[in-house]
Amino acid sequence: MATAFQDVLTKLSAQKAALDGQMKAVQCLEATRETLADLGFDAAVSAKEGRLRLEVRLEAVRALPAPEASPSPPVAEDPPPPPPPAPSVPLVKDAPPPEAVDHTPPDIEAPAEPIDPPVGAAEPDLATGPFSDAEFDQLVDMHLAGKSAAEIAAELGRKPYSVHNKLRNAREEIEARQCECTGADGVEPDDPEPPEPEYVTGPFSAAEKAIVEEMAREGAEASAIAARLGRNTAPVVLQMRRALAQAKPAPSQAAPPEAPSVSERHIDKHLDKLGYADGWTAARDLQLAEIIVRGDGVATAGAVLRVKSDKAKERWFALNTKRGDIDHQACLMRVLGRRANDA
Repeated sequence: MATAFQDVLTKLSAQKAALDGQMKAVQCLEATRETLADLGFDAAVSAKEGRLRLEVRLEAVRALPAPEASPSPPVAEDPPPPPPPAPSVPLVKDAPPPEAVDHTPPDIEAPAEPIDPPVGAAEPDLATGPFSDAEFDQLVDMHLAGKSAAEIAAELGRKPYSVHNKLRNAREEIEARQCECTGADGVEPDDPEPPEPEYVTGPFSAAEKAIVEEMAREGAEASAIAARLGRNTAPVVLQMRRALAQAKPAPSQAAPPEAPSVSERHIDKHLDKLGYADGWTAARDLQLAEIIVRGDGVATAGAVLRVKSDKAKERWFALNTKRGDIDHQACLMRVLGRRANDA
């Protein structure tokens, strides 16, 4: 078994080495094609029947025009001595020049302005070979600034045809940079959004807990308390729950108790209709609510009250009909505390 596995690994290694060699061959051919393209030649790489071919198209050189035939002298009875031989090309000052060879590569869309110098003109020493990263960045930036291929070539010291070909192959990079400059929707972004404010983190101090408890008793919302303390809303909500759970009615007050609000009266009617089945009492309901509001979870409440977790969860959902409403939860805690004291 081990020998067969080793044979498979050996074959896979040989296949990988062969694929790596083929990949290097393709890369070498592609680099050669780009060099020829920079020199102005039309080069292409093709693959057929397991063979890679590099084809370079060469324009045929047109022949010079044939010399004009010189007229034959008239035949006389006594032929004169033979004239000197005529030159092969007539010496005419205004002779038409030979036709210029078209160097435009086939199957390539040429830009609107001429990108190659006239035939016969002296070309300056221009850079050849692949573009460096700095040249590529400068090429894209100048193109986005509205520069033509001829202007970019003059700035980079390269042939206009090479710049035009490189711009055509860099469409994806140009579109990506345009999106970065104008935004995903094509509209230039306005002023950047202001950074989010830094919130106070860490445990609540005694002064902060007193503020949370005081504002929660007054009916303030969690967002208002969080704005005053400079904290995020989520930890303030948790602290409000703990403050309400730990709040106990005063032992004896000279002033008469306040009349229940409309919300508290609705909760009282709901609890009267719910009743106390399966061993639940007003005191156990209050204890259950205090544990859950404090953030200890349903499992802890079930362990303390010696009931199953699903039973404790079912009772809490029956008591708290508006889960997530802090004001309703505060009213529920006051009603449960009053019913436990009256029991």
